[in-house]
Amino acid sequence: MDSFSIEIFKLKLEDEGIPVMIWDERDSSYNAFGYVHLQVRIDDQEKAKMIIERIS
Repeated sequence: MDSFSIEIFKLKLEDEGIPVMIWDERDSSYNAFGYVHLQVRIDDQEKAKMIIERIS
C-alpha cells in the first residue's frame, strides 16, 4: 500500500475517533523498498478493519 492511501486511512480513522500511528519501514534513500504500517489499539482493531474495508 502506498503512503498516500495510508494517510487517507489515518485521517478517516481519526475522524471516527480511533487513534492511529504510522510506522514507516521504507528505505530512506529510495522510499521504494520496505513497508508502511498503520497501527491502532487492539480494542479498535475490528472497527478500524470495517472502516478501511468500507472505503477501499
